[in-house]
Amino acid sequence: MSVRLRLFGGIAWELGGQEVPVRGRTRIDILLALAEAEGAVVSVSSLLDRFWTEAPASGANAVQRHISALRSDLREVGCDEPGQMLESFSSGYRLTNVETDLSDPDGSSWWLEPIPTASWEHHSRLRDRLNRQATVAAARALQKPQADSDVARLESLWSHTQRQTELHRLVAEASRSHRVDDPAISSWLSKGSIGPVREQASAVLPASVGGREAERESIRQVVGLWADGESDAALDLLDETTAIVDVDLKRRLYRAVVWQSPEDGGARGQLFHTAELRITSPYAAERSLCATDANSMNLLPDGEALAADEVERAESPDELTRALRVDFIRRLAHPIDDRSEAIVDELSQTGTKDGQVEAARFAFVNRLRHGQWELAAERLDEYRGAVSTHWPHSGDDFATMAKASLQRALDEDCSRLFSSGDRIRGSFNGDPYLLSVANAVRFMVQWPSVDAPLSDVDFNAALSVVRRPAAEGLRLLQDHRSGRPVLEEAERLAESLASMARDRQSILLPLAIGRVAQLNEVPSLGEIVARHLTPWSGQVLGLWPVDLVFGRADDWIERFTSI
Repeated sequence: MSVRLRLFGGIAWELGGQEVPVRGRTRIDILLALAEAEGAVVSVSSLLDRFWTEAPASGANAVQRHISALRSDLREVGCDEPGQMLESFSSGYRLTNVETDLSDPDGSSWWLEPIPTASWEHHSRLRDRLNRQATVAAARALQKPQADSDVARLESLWSHTQRQTELHRLVAEASRSHRVDDPAISSWLSKGSIGPVREQASAVLPASVGGREAERESIRQVVGLWADGESDAALDLLDETTAIVDVDLKRRLYRAVVWQSPEDGGARGQLFHTAELRITSPYAAERSLCATDANSMNLLPDGEALAADEVERAESPDELTRALRVDFIRRLAHPIDDRSEAIVDELSQTGTKDGQVEAARFAFVNRLRHGQWELAAERLDEYRGAVSTHWPHSGDDFATMAKASLQRALDEDCSRLFSSGDRIRGSFNGDPYLLSVANAVRFMVQWPSVDAPLSDVDFNAALSVVRRPAAEGLRLLQDHRSGRPVLEEAERLAESLASMARDRQSILLPLAIGRVAQLNEVPSLGEIVARHLTPWSGQVLGLWPVDLVFGRADDWIERFTSI
């Protein structure tokens, strides 16, 4: 019999019918943060930042005292080894081997108020998630043959839920279909003034649709709702797809919907592409999903610790390969370090086909980032050989795409090395849009010294697929080229650089600001950009995935400091 953490109707440990309430504001805060992480390690520093207005002199000891108290509660409920439920790590703690109302919603008392003793300030997102979960559970209850017996529970849910409009719709539909026939329903439906309710996509698929097709349709619906600005509805639908969508895929989609913005063209493109690729190219779909997850990790407050934890906790070679992929891609938003090199070695030792291919691909990328063009060319050939050996039928076209992009690189030495006669017109995953990105970005960064015109098609294609900081940089350069005043906007963006969440393309924004500073002879603006680029000194700047290479950071720093 396993320990359960109850979140509806009071926060309590439960074992064998015995419950022990969790008391104490900070103790509850810490426990809920661990429960919401669903098995991931939560760092001590994030707990201190989140729940202490002023961190104590010995913050680690302060957190440890509350963890000890929580373990004492577990002993009181009958748990012999609470240390295996609340595990300690060098960086923090995690909740494991415990069923919760999040991990096992079917066993929850969904009709009761969620985490009633927790503060709204710190746990509004978790409370909202539990409210959505309760609404899904209510919908399932109404589908039972004798749903009348759940009327009291539905009344209880109605009394506290923040989602009364949706609950009203569910009960009205059940009443119209005669699934529920109870006098209480009439009074329920007459309560208050309920406005029009948006029709939501259904997670119930035809019986003839199964396997990957069912999963793809579910992903399409979830991503479509999110892209329309309906993140809550997307999460509701994702909660309903437990039997359809792979557990790991569901977790990563959940991160993306919660943390990424549908206004971000790159995020939209990756997620929509993933739905199709799950059927047509599982290898490419996995890559796309890892890239999406890496972006989420860079937005998560604990993203770095979580990425490292997932590598540490991987239980199979495939899980390790996936975790290493995500960690490497996440690091592309930051200056290259020794860990990026070590990941290549670890991937090659996983023993998986994916690991061998990705080790070769990332070895090529590392050489690019160091500006070692000849070695990069050798690694690209090795990558092509790895694909031929391990993915003979994958249709992988990364090598061709990379070479085609590098032929158009801003760095002349790189461009010369990868050019061989006519230019290659490569595509990636069957889509040539990356060359449009390369052409547009190269033109904008080099303007007005370039001769060739910029195609509106290329510019709009680039704008629609790059990440948000890169898109802001492109718009800034386009506005400047069109003669519109841009200095005020450039200064605003420069002030935001220090606090802006990094992604794999964020380096384009400071370059765009620096070019505006150069062309308008504004030394103060150039100095801000140069300071931002200083961590990349000695390295090469690029726009992943190898759309183009800007050349060495030191060259740009010198240009911007000498305005």
